[in-house]
Amino acid sequence: MMDRGLLYSELSCQDHLTFLDETLLQDILRYLHRIGLIVWYEEVQLLENTVFLHPAILITIFKTLVRYGLVQQLESIDVDILIGECATIRDQANWVWTFKDKAMLCQKAIRALLKHQLFSDGMRDVFEEMVCSRSHKGKLFSLLEHFEICLEVRNTKGLDPRAKAFVPGKPWKTLQSHEEAHYLFPTYLNQSAEVSSRWGGDHTDDLQIRVYFSPEIPEGFFQR
Repeated sequence: MMDRGLLYSELSCQDHLTFLDETLLQDILRYLHRIGLIVWYEEVQLLENTVFLHPAILITIFKTLVRYGLVQQLESIDVDILIGECATIRDQANWVWTFKDKAMLCQKAIRALLKHQLFSDGMRDVFEEMVCSRSHKGKLFSLLEHFEICLEVRNTKGLDPRAKAFVPGKPWKTLQSHEEAHYLFPTYLNQSAEVSSRWGGDHTDDLQIRVYFSPEIPEGFFQR
């Protein structure tokens, strides 16, 4: 990862790149992003000044949260990691229960999960850059929400009649609350017991999912 301003400063100092200006650099970054050599999310406010020179870093981060056996990963978080996040064994058990029952993880659980994985892979600097502090949302959460991998939820105890309607493709705006932020991962909503009890069954024809690929997909997508 590299700051876009720093990247521009270093490149413009090269004798053969004295003609380079900000506009040209942005065009170059867009092209490299499109063919999959780098990743630059200029449309995400918190990431518009961050250039990922090695896209594999993002794959490592994403596969920590979107993977088979995530419950086992939660259960295997080291005690030292829990202590570092001011969490207890009871908190860890609550994370597992909440994830199994509601497909939600609190911010502290996600931090602990990522720290457990990235620190063991020698990527401490990536963790500090992407996840930020316990009191602030880092770049990672903006990226997860941008791709709608997860949605921020403030009220986890029941339905909130004041909640905004969710419209695909539009930003998800949450109501202000003093509760700890949780993140709902729709892909893990695979428990049908509550649905069956409320609606008398889980009918497979109630939902249709159609997937298509846009022509804008980078050439390097499948290789990555």
